Amino acid sequence: MKAAFLNTYGQTGLSNQKLLELENFIEHNRLGIVCLQDTDIQENTFSGCSILNRFTPIINNNKSGYGTCTLVRKKLAYENVIKDSEGRLISIDVECMSFVNLYLHSGTDKDSRNEREDFVSNIPNTLLYKKRDGLLGGDMNSIVDKKDALNYPEQKMSKCFMKLINIYKMSDTYRQVYPHSKQFSRYYV
Repeated sequence: MKAAFLNTYGQTGLSNQKLLELENFIEHNRLGIVCLQDTDIQENTFSGCSILNRFTPIINNNKSGYGTCTLVRKKLAYENVIKDSEGRLISIDVECMSFVNLYLHSGTDKDSRNEREDFVSNIPNTLLYKKRDGLLGGDMNSIVDKKDALNYPEQKMSKCFMKLINIYKMSDTYRQVYPHSKQFSRYYV
């Protein structure tokens, strides 16, 4: 089973062109789970493509419409769905794995950092009844290593996220494959 975490960068809906690009990406990579963040997904969003023929969308938007969406290939049974009330988290179990799709608060000002830290500090409560193995990823809007930011890394560090990684002995799969890359992408196993 292959999975991907994709940030849609605040798309106000998805144009037909973007939907076709997403559909091609999913099929080309033979994905079973697709976790989208910074989304504005509605029930009719995928009507311009055939994604709904093969996937079940689990949508979790906040009041502004933006949030997270996890697409699960229809042949995969999923259970134990958990959503937060802010559209920032979807957690599901598929087979012997848990998938946690995150869209953390952005911003480097004190209030934004505090909101993000508060949210991250509650994630262990979500993970209490999850599978031993899984993926946690998405738009973290923070870092745990200074090498993961080009500018002002101190303002982007997350102590709570580092604690979460250490508690669950997670590893940064992107840095395992690309230890010196200047690109930044995160999901943890």
